[in-house]
Amino acid sequence: MRTALIMPTIRPHAGRVAELFLDDARAGGIDLADVALYFSTDPPLPAGAPTVDGTGLRLVRHVDGERRRALARELAARCDVDPGVLERAVVRRGYASARNAALVEAVLDGNDVAVFVDDDVHPLGGFLPSHLAGLAAGDDVTRGGYLGHSAPLVDLAPLLPEVCRVELGRALSLGNEVLPPDCLTAPGRTAGEPARGLVVYGGNVGLSLAALTGGRLPAFFCPPGARGEDTFFGLLLAGRARVGSGAAPVLHDPFRLGVGAEGARVEPTPAALRRFAGAVRGWVCYAPLWVRTQHDDPAAGDAVLRTIATIYAGHASCLAVLGLADVPDVLAAAVAAAEAELALMQAVDRAWRGTLMPALAASAA
Repeated sequence: MRTALIMPTIRPHAGRVAELFLDDARAGGIDLADVALYFSTDPPLPAGAPTVDGTGLRLVRHVDGERRRALARELAARCDVDPGVLERAVVRRGYASARNAALVEAVLDGNDVAVFVDDDVHPLGGFLPSHLAGLAAGDDVTRGGYLGHSAPLVDLAPLLPEVCRVELGRALSLGNEVLPPDCLTAPGRTAGEPARGLVVYGGNVGLSLAALTGGRLPAFFCPPGARGEDTFFGLLLAGRARVGSGAAPVLHDPFRLGVGAEGARVEPTPAALRRFAGAVRGWVCYAPLWVRTQHDDPAAGDAVLRTIATIYAGHASCLAVLGLADVPDVLAAAVAAAEAELALMQAVDRAWRGTLMPALAASAA
């Protein structure tokens, strides 16, 4: 089975993380001559970074911004699709198009399956074999979970009173599919499946490329400035494909504490707070679109968003302590754009499954 191992990344240490997964694959009996490694990158990484040492891989590719634009031109030459939709699907900077463009490249290279990892996860044993077993058995998607730190959450007790942590945690959970209401007072747990959609962790998911080109799998999508591309992939995936959940877990290490520090308290150092603040902004950016998709009645979603906005406005001083004084404005901008982003997400999904993937299948054949 020809396998594409894909890592979207903006970090130079990604090559070292990839080598851990390749070592684990080799230990699990995988012939690396059947594996192609794709780094899907945005600036400011230098050209050619990250790198891996001699591994016996079938090939190593860097899918950077220039290559994304070339892939978009190739797709546009093969089918009639709105340029704005194509831009959001494979060109625009961000993790959604980084994933989509790498998938297009993987299909063109003749791979059978693609397995995604992130640069802040580590294998715990049997990672790639577990995905390949599920995909070989007929799953369209294989998903696995995280051990270690469920999200890049910092112990904020030294900085904020409990009432503030309780309320800010509640606000985050209202616009997020994995964070429970007590995420800032008892970090480490995750919520269950959302009302609509499936929880898919972008650092531990495998895809059948036949299912992809057959139109059964959605594109990755997220609003500008947001993460959450796996959030909306899981939302649009539900009910369309055969999804297996038996893949081996990975160790999620967003603060680079290393193996053995899985349950460690994360102190609010300046570096940890920057990582946390970046994650919060990403969650806030996709909260309005996520809330909108969870309610048939727009008024119900609007009520949830008003609750979130009220919490942030009432705890502005706490947000400022965390370097997040801009969060109320970030939320307001995302709320204003939510309907347009919903329409665009739906347009990208239709074009991806109905036009782009069939054209890609024809060109790959």
